[in-house]
Amino acid sequence: MRNKFVTAVLLFCATLSAYAHEDEQKVQVSGAESKNPLSQTYQGYVEEFKRGASSQISEKDLRRIFGEYSGLVLTGQDNTELVNAIEGRKTSYFALKELRKEPFYQSNITALLQSTNPYQRILAYITVASAGDSSFNNELMKAAKTETFKAGKHWAGLALLYLGDRRTSDLFDFLIENEDFNDAHMMPFYMALDKNSLRKTAYEKIQSKNPQARIVAVQSLSVTGLNPSTEKVVKQAVKSWDPSNRGYAIYTLKALGMGNLKELLAPMLKDKAIRDISLQALANSPTPADQQYLSSLIPSKGQVPEDILDAFFTSTSNDSVKKWLTLIRDHRIAPEYTFFVSDQPLLTSDNMLDTVKDTIRETRNHKILEELPRALEGRKDRDSVNLLIQLLSDSDSSVRYWAAHSLDGNTSEQLQQLLPNLIRDPKTRTVALTDLAIQNKMDGLQEVYESLLDSDTKKSTDWYRSSLEYLSEFPRKKDQSLFKSILQSDKDAFIKRFAVAGLGRLRDESSVELIESALRKEPPNDLNALTYLAAFGRIKGDKAKSIVESYKNSKNDSVHNLVSRLLTHW
Repeated sequence: MRNKFVTAVLLFCATLSAYAHEDEQKVQVSGAESKNPLSQTYQGYVEEFKRGASSQISEKDLRRIFGEYSGLVLTGQDNTELVNAIEGRKTSYFALKELRKEPFYQSNITALLQSTNPYQRILAYITVASAGDSSFNNELMKAAKTETFKAGKHWAGLALLYLGDRRTSDLFDFLIENEDFNDAHMMPFYMALDKNSLRKTAYEKIQSKNPQARIVAVQSLSVTGLNPSTEKVVKQAVKSWDPSNRGYAIYTLKALGMGNLKELLAPMLKDKAIRDISLQALANSPTPADQQYLSSLIPSKGQVPEDILDAFFTSTSNDSVKKWLTLIRDHRIAPEYTFFVSDQPLLTSDNMLDTVKDTIRETRNHKILEELPRALEGRKDRDSVNLLIQLLSDSDSSVRYWAAHSLDGNTSEQLQQLLPNLIRDPKTRTVALTDLAIQNKMDGLQEVYESLLDSDTKKSTDWYRSSLEYLSEFPRKKDQSLFKSILQSDKDAFIKRFAVAGLGRLRDESSVELIESALRKEPPNDLNALTYLAAFGRIKGDKAKSIVESYKNSKNDSVHNLVSRLLTHW
């Protein structure tokens, strides 16, 4: 089985091993690459499904199926979409939906569901979920309640959650009994169910004697929208619950943007365990009295406490985020205070643009100037572009780097005029400028990067790669020997790919065997061949063509599409 870090597979392996009977032999998951040529294809899964219904399967068989078809089963779960994207596959939430049209589907599913073999039943649960088939939901619900094989019970319930079953009260009880709340994988599926059903179930369960049930009930209300009944039950939970659990209810106050919180939360700011979330709830409140109270906690002089800054920063209120910008602009922060633009989407909004730019202009704090300009990334207005360009000459290298990074994709005439001198000057150059030079097709800086290969790059791997990237983008005939020597060295794969790209652009037919040799040393994933195939497509020739043709049947969409384009225009 391929060693893929896909949550569905890891979760399956963990639960199956944990729930397997003590007298069953545990099977270790192999890290070897799959030998199945149909791996991760619909047709491959069809064959596994047919075999699984006609013959007994074991834990080992099921582990292998999950590993070889991790991109097709329960797709969209956690990081499956990311893994599919990395491997060049498109993600469909019900990736096996076509299976329902197969003539053998109904009889096979029925046989699997009724099997005395628990692993066949699990195969059925996962298959109907991945096919988006809700017609067996009653059978799944029965299994989620009565399965004697614990792993089977787990997967029957997860299948119902994945299919969006509306019986939220039953699924709530299943979750409380079966979810590992220290590493919750099923909770996100539950929170995505019908909001009206979730709200009704939460009202039923919030008075439960089970503390975990009360917590899940109040958490689920955080995604169901605000109304008077929800506000009443959540505030009552904050007042009456044990202090160790109050934070969950306060989170829902925050998430729903409830107001009139001062009297309720002011006494709780003394409790360190819930102070942060209480401050954040106040920052989200639309009530002027709550905002005035939170502002009253800001010292008149000196540094603002980090928890108060974070309350304003993490808010969904424009006014609160603008207040945060004002505080950091006025130098009211500790030198070590850090934040990330990506953690606050409002910073990139049009409503916040003027305040963001004002803060960048006014502050002298390099920690702020290093991060906040990233809120201007992608902006095309003259003022934003000029502000980022000014930062390209800042005395701090990190500020220069992130300013250049934030100009990614910019092709303004002003930037093009400044780039050559910025790259030539050791006091202003940063590797992020190389990307801008390449994007702006700035040929003619080879002598600068050639000199960097012989000097700065001995101390900086980043500059070595950056210099080689530029030279491979705008190669000269004289660079052939450099590129070939790199392919014969022990340099890492990414550096070698730059050399391959450079030889491809030079259409150096004499390097085909050297490039092929480097390709064979890459990890056995077709996606790693993209740079090599593109180079062969530029070089042409019979040998290069035969190598490209060997990837015609690649199961990787990106590779398959590239090969098709190359061969069409050979």
